[in-house]
Amino acid sequence: MTRENIQYFILQNQSNFQAVHVPTITQQLERMDDSQLMVISNAGYRGPTTALVLSIFFGFLGIDRFYVGDVGLGVLKLLTCGVFGIMTIIDWFLIMGRAREKNYERFLQVAGMSQVFAPYGQQPYGNQQPYGNQQPYGNQQPYGSQQPYGSQQPYGSQQPYGSQQPYGSQQPYGSQQPYGDQQPYGQQPYDSQQPYGQDRYY
Repeated sequence: MTRENIQYFILQNQSNFQAVHVPTITQQLERMDDSQLMVISNAGYRGPTTALVLSIFFGFLGIDRFYVGDVGLGVLKLLTCGVFGIMTIIDWFLIMGRAREKNYERFLQVAGMSQVFAPYGQQPYGNQQPYGNQQPYGNQQPYGSQQPYGSQQPYGSQQPYGSQQPYGSQQPYGSQQPYGDQQPYGQQPYDSQQPYGQDRYY
């Protein structure tokens, strides 16, 4: 928003805000577009002077609190006649400051909504921190700069399967007492045994 529009808004609503809030309001307006000035100006601010007049004449009914948006306190004053007149008198000194506080909250709410729902051309994405200004993916530790899989203890540098006691270096099956070293069936043939024919009965 241009400097002229910012000064125009501040002069038109100077009585609606406290002096301590003016720098923050100026910063918020600088971030907005000139086309949003009408929305900010017509945000429904409550006049502190009007709130004071209502508090003096109708404070015992809670009209002043209803006016600034404090519905809960307004109901309390309405049911208790201004808390038996005590809160009515207190609000004569507090209601103007409360109206300015409510106007500031209303301004921040409308300004935030205006920035969120601003058209794409008025508040481009490039005004925010662009994606390229963030830490790109390449500036992070790339996958290749990490300990690669090959720099780890490879599978071949481990004790390979062949360097272990191979199956052939164990007592092979043939070095054991083979089946043939035992008394083979041929050394004691069937004929040397008592043949079946000698057992026959004659």
